[in-house]
Amino acid sequence: MAGGINEFMTKDVNEIATGEPEKTSSGPDRLPTWIESRIESCDLFDAMIPLERLRSGLGEGVQGIDLVGKALWITFAVVVITGIVLLAGYSPSTAGAFSSVVNIQNGGGLGWLMRGAHKYGTDLFVILAVIRLARIAFRRSYKSGGEITWIAAIGVLLVGIISGVTGYLLVWNQRIFTSERLLDRGVWNFEDIYPLGGLGLRGWVGDVLLGPDGLSQEVLTRVFEVHIGLSLIVIFLVFFWRNMKRNQVPVYSHFSLKIPVSLIWTILGGLLFLALVFPVPLGIPSDGVLKPHPIFADWYALAFYEFTSMFQPGMNGVILSLGVLLAILLPWVDRSVKQGPRPAVTTLIVASLLTWFILTIKALGWEITYPEVLITLSVIWFVSFAVGYIREFRERKPEIEAEDGGDNEKNQD
Repeated sequence: MAGGINEFMTKDVNEIATGEPEKTSSGPDRLPTWIESRIESCDLFDAMIPLERLRSGLGEGVQGIDLVGKALWITFAVVVITGIVLLAGYSPSTAGAFSSVVNIQNGGGLGWLMRGAHKYGTDLFVILAVIRLARIAFRRSYKSGGEITWIAAIGVLLVGIISGVTGYLLVWNQRIFTSERLLDRGVWNFEDIYPLGGLGLRGWVGDVLLGPDGLSQEVLTRVFEVHIGLSLIVIFLVFFWRNMKRNQVPVYSHFSLKIPVSLIWTILGGLLFLALVFPVPLGIPSDGVLKPHPIFADWYALAFYEFTSMFQPGMNGVILSLGVLLAILLPWVDRSVKQGPRPAVTTLIVASLLTWFILTIKALGWEITYPEVLITLSVIWFVSFAVGYIREFRERKPEIEAEDGGDNEKNQD
């Protein structure tokens, strides 16, 4: 087993996945061939963890964090199954949505358990997606054929957040106004930003989701369709990916898709415990009138809510979009060919998590002004980049000195 895995270290990811040497091409066929090879090496379920560890210089063995991908999809299965059960008793109408959720929660049976497992399962899904994304970034396994795996991991996180936000909107309580306030702040309203203002991009997200009449039955229908549709799309992609991988026997003779039974029971037991000890609150039913109220949002949406207040309408959307784009392009922005963790990337992860933490506690009532928040975040990012690149320079200093010494010897000869 050890010899077989070590042998893989000298091969390309595509060769490992297919059992054949990587296809080489030039001209018009180069991009399709590259995409095909990366899709073949895409690892949605962390089934090739031993390979990831070896390519990252971590050696053989498995740690707890290596099971995050499997735990992620166990949690997704729980969320889908409980969602189907809840769907049987839910009424997607402004008049009956809240009352139907009350009946599910308090009407006898195990509705309260299904709702608790569904809600806390979604929270756990987001947490695991963040951890998996951070692990891939820390190990820099987005290199050497892992580009599509990295992009897919970002997509999984975004799907989890959108599903969570649309899910709590389906209750149709006072939380719906939080989303309307987000859209009213013009996250994607580019009217005042030159030259985007002339492109007709005025509040297009708000127009699509809220429509001309604001919160209405039409809005609830759209949210319901998005919530259900995202799950169906993910299920389709997962089954498509698994069917594509079935013929790749060489990979799965070493890297199994099997999920530890203990991990399944741990997740199910944890969600059951949370549902029993912390029943999901129903909230205040919506009366259709926008009134001042505290922020009613899930914990992972609080930072985004606070972020929209820091910049002028539209600018926050530009910054957010550029941030997501930069994250997607990280495998190509990171030009270092060295394997394993890189200090600059590690400090980038730390700075991102600290930014989310500070914005979250600000949304929860931390007494600090927005200029102070901006100054704090600027210092964090500056120090993070400085520390990262100083550490990289120190690590590379012996190599640089050795190269300079070799050049001097050649010049003397």
